[in-house]
Amino acid sequence: MKTLLLILILCLPVSAQIGGHIELGKDLYSDMSYTDIRLDYTFTFWNIKLIPYGNQITWFYYDTVTKGYPFRDVYIIGTEIKYMSVTFGTEHYCSHAVSSGNSMYRKPDEPPLAYDLTKWFVRYEF
Repeated sequence: MKTLLLILILCLPVSAQIGGHIELGKDLYSDMSYTDIRLDYTFTFWNIKLIPYGNQITWFYYDTVTKGYPFRDVYIIGTEIKYMSVTFGTEHYCSHAVSSGNSMYRKPDEPPLAYDLTKWFVRYEF
């Protein structure tokens, strides 16, 4: 029985890829910018994709091109399951204030200095 199960597992059409992105952006109405680093793995079983991932986003205020002051770190960890055009997933966000050279900078409409959020979602792509 164990041998048969092992043969079935080894015969699964599975592929794996490592991906992600590095992003640098700027708020249009202020001197705030951010970096976003994401790493994900895509495991494919027939037409089903399992994608665990993690992001780290840092918001910062800058004085010059080479001098900036970080004020917020956001960590995201999640998993998606895709089948054709439908995706099911969950994400957990965790945000923390960062103390830097010019104290702690905040936008007036941002959430409290430390918070977390977990969400479930269904997405249809067309």
